[in-house]
Amino acid sequence: MKSATPIWVAFLLVCMAALVLPAMHAVPARAAEAAGQALAVWDQKIEFPAETVQVRYDKALATLVNQPFDPGAGWNLFKVVTTKLKAGTEETFLVVFDPGPSADPNFQVYRGTDVGEDNYLGSMNGLELSIPGDGFLYVSGHSNTTFNQRRKYQIAGHGMEEIAQPFYYVGLQSKTLKPVTLTSEVDGGAEVATLPAGAPVEILLNRDDNRYLVRTQDGLVGWFTEELTTQDPVHFEGLYFRGD
Repeated sequence: MKSATPIWVAFLLVCMAALVLPAMHAVPARAAEAAGQALAVWDQKIEFPAETVQVRYDKALATLVNQPFDPGAGWNLFKVVTTKLKAGTEETFLVVFDPGPSADPNFQVYRGTDVGEDNYLGSMNGLELSIPGDGFLYVSGHSNTTFNQRRKYQIAGHGMEEIAQPFYYVGLQSKTLKPVTLTSEVDGGAEVATLPAGAPVEILLNRDDNRYLVRTQDGLVGWFTEELTTQDPVHFEGLYFRGD
């Protein structure tokens, strides 16, 4: 019974995550729309990966810039918007989108209205950024990660700080590409299930980069450790490192 407890705790978190986390980056947008403040959208198609990037922002707090520029990197970046992060505040920030050289698109944030080393605060890998005016930035997307990772950031001093989550929600419907053994503990424990290649699964949660909570077609839940360093899936379809 003692070894099974972490699984039940994790499974409870899974149930909560299935209801709340998949649309985490969209929740602030819905809240703004409910208050009569529909978020404007800037979008840009990129070639590698072949995706459409979006930035959602509060028109009452932001000014659209939409200006491409070449910083000497060999490809264009985009000054997207200048924005306040919350109503009633005075500080303005510039959001820049960088498509990146190798499947690693990211959003950069600068204090003020222009780029510069002295006012650079940090970057967030992702394909979608939401700035709803609640003081935070919400980013999501499969970029320099192994899945569509949803994160929340705040400005902290002279940098940016990610708001910690106990797990990252994955929510990937997949199948095994080779035999897989799921365990009761994050770092091992009792065998929960051994699956053959081709078995339908759902990747539920991620912890510490390379540990995943997986649900079988029969509803069993167990942990699997997966070291992913290339852009080819190894054990699970759709689970691979996209970036460099």
